[in-house]
Amino acid sequence: MSIIDTAYRVVMGCRGGIVAMAARMGKSEKVLGNKLNPNCDTHHLNIEELEMIVGFADTDEIAKYFCAQRGGVFLKSEPLDEVSDESLVDLLMERDEGNGRFAKAFRKAYEDGEIDDNEYADLVRKHDQVTAVREQIKLRLKSIYEQGRSRKQRLKIKSTGQEVL
Repeated sequence: MSIIDTAYRVVMGCRGGIVAMAARMGKSEKVLGNKLNPNCDTHHLNIEELEMIVGFADTDEIAKYFCAQRGGVFLKSEPLDEVSDESLVDLLMERDEGNGRFAKAFRKAYEDGEIDDNEYADLVRKHDQVTAVREQIKLRLKSIYEQGRSRKQRLKIKSTGQEVL
């Protein structure tokens, strides 16, 4: 799948499809359609237009495409101002459940000693989901660590009688 295929899928998945997206972008439906057609040599989607599609569609699909092209996994960062114990436990359970789903899918896919195209795509998707959860756990742990350091620093300053600005 190419970036144009991905952009086309994103646009078509939006409410109103290509007609609505073209109107938002200030383009005609025909021009945008040509830009999203991989067989059209006369119209090309530029980076600013792709950015507009991402913004209007409010999607992470383009970022996921680029990450996959570079052998990476897209991870959406969430604000971690306050990390509850419950949310961390939830992430740990989600990770373990995801590992179980991955292992079950792998066992089924590899029963015959081979993995076909569909099985491979499913395994990679399940693996990437677990990887994203693991990265969220790492971010949550970092937030907890930094909150603790900040609290200790404040206590140290307070105990020395220094004025905190």
